[in-house]
Amino acid sequence: MSDFLKMTIKNLRDIDKPIAIITTLFFAFGLLNILSASSETVVRYSQPLFFYMQRHAFFLVIGFVMFLFIINISTKKLDKISLLLFGGALFLNILLIIVGQEHKGNLNWFSTGGQPSELAKPAIILFSAIIFETKFRRLQDKKYSFQDNLQLLIFISAVLFLLPIIVFQIHGDAGGGGLMGLISIAIFLASPIKKEDKTILIGLFTALAGLSLIIMAATGTGLFGPTQVSRLTNFRDPCSDYEGTGFQVCNSFIAINEGGIFGVGLGNSAQKHSYIPDAHTDMVFAIIAEELGFIGASLILFFKFYLLKRILDISKKACNIRGQYIALGFAFYMFFHTFINLGGLFGLIPLTGVTLPFFSYGPSFTLSFILGLALVQRVHIESVRKKIKIK
Repeated sequence: MSDFLKMTIKNLRDIDKPIAIITTLFFAFGLLNILSASSETVVRYSQPLFFYMQRHAFFLVIGFVMFLFIINISTKKLDKISLLLFGGALFLNILLIIVGQEHKGNLNWFSTGGQPSELAKPAIILFSAIIFETKFRRLQDKKYSFQDNLQLLIFISAVLFLLPIIVFQIHGDAGGGGLMGLISIAIFLASPIKKEDKTILIGLFTALAGLSLIIMAATGTGLFGPTQVSRLTNFRDPCSDYEGTGFQVCNSFIAINEGGIFGVGLGNSAQKHSYIPDAHTDMVFAIIAEELGFIGASLILFFKFYLLKRILDISKKACNIRGQYIALGFAFYMFFHTFINLGGLFGLIPLTGVTLPFFSYGPSFTLSFILGLALVQRVHIESVRKKIKIK
């Protein structure tokens, strides 16, 4: 038996079992749901019935192999990997400006496939976690003033907010950029930066944002396009613009209502037949609610929030600072993806096209999400063994 296989088996014994079991069941059900939700889409695009399911399964297999490699890497050896990941994400997102393919008004895809903004999320989480550990004492020590730490604070701000700004403003992807912005803000607020330094930075960010809005108003440059403005103004009453931006959300309301308590049965959704375009992507929960009903949808949400709790527990029990922030950052990642997806679906916030973890079709997102899961499991493995002490 090879050393790699022995190490992998040993590490698999120490992973968090409830997280492993629930995520495996969620991914498996997600495959079945993608098959059901995409049954109309494959007809429209002249694809075989199992096209999206098989494609998603292929990337799940790649993700699983990646998972096995990552759980074998100590968090103490992630410095170079994090730098490569962040640098690669930055390069690809800038390259997208030159050779990207516009999709639904957003410049967020390469013509060969792939959405580099998804890579940016775990890159930001991992890189910032390593910075926080490396500079923890300096960021916490009151003998260092804001001016003393100015270069470091500017660097941290660039790490946390440069990619979200590129995705939001230059790519025109309000959903992706806004989501990364929320993750970055949450990481910033939870960071070891002293409260007084955070207050100064928040004031500077607010002033900079206000100045940017003034410049945009003076030059006639809008922060949002016409479609985005329409979504911002109509999300509370989507059915009032049924033929326009409210079409998807209004039909998702119908799907949820048709599901009732027990649902219409797996595969029996009526709304996936042209009423909800590409239902296997960001609107997938509407099909789940229609087919499984209130009880089935509620059980899924219960276990999603149970997963969040376990990940937060891993963060609290982490045996090093970078592990603490890796798990915490991934918890933010999972929470905001779920909140923004379901919030748009239920008409609580504007619809942005953000995928739902475990259940939405999306190769780039799936690989990035599994990367995050693997890092969380590695943090748990090290915490169980207590081999690395908090500095």
